[in-house]
Amino acid sequence: MMHRITGLILFLGLFTGCQKVKPATYEQPKYLDFETLQLQQAGILKGLGVEKRVSLDDKQELQQFKYDSTDWVKELDFLSDINPNQAQYVGAFDEWVDADTIKLTLKAGESDGLKQLFYLHSEEGIRFIHALFHEEKDVYVHHRNIILNFEEGRLLDYRISGYQKMIFNDTVTFEVSVRID
Repeated sequence: MMHRITGLILFLGLFTGCQKVKPATYEQPKYLDFETLQLQQAGILKGLGVEKRVSLDDKQELQQFKYDSTDWVKELDFLSDINPNQAQYVGAFDEWVDADTIKLTLKAGESDGLKQLFYLHSEEGIRFIHALFHEEKDVYVHHRNIILNFEEGRLLDYRISGYQKMIFNDTVTFEVSVRID
């Protein structure tokens, strides 16, 4: 009987000790909430026609299709890279704020990937996002220029262009342009 009680106490202790602790309060994101934006757009855009043009160096390809909401969440995953609300960006930006415009520039001495973020918003929602992402690691350099256009809170189109340089390889330039019907 004592072994069962000890086992039960040990199990309960491990079970409750391994659960994630919820924060006492929810802290609103300081800037545009990119996680919510990604999920909202996935719901709004599901089933709409998509034209996607991809260029890699001199090669181009055009695709036309429709995405469901799960596909849109994956497609818009690049928004997590340019999310200024991430822990490593706390206090990392110089801010310029005007009525409906916010511009964030990574401070001198900071080395994270999101170098600059500019967005316009209005009562109808977000209207425009421009981000510059540059990452240098030991074996590669990755640079992306990201532009998204919205109308009445719905993503109309976006473009991601840039380059990637891998160690011992040539630089590869790329561009992805997406238009949503």
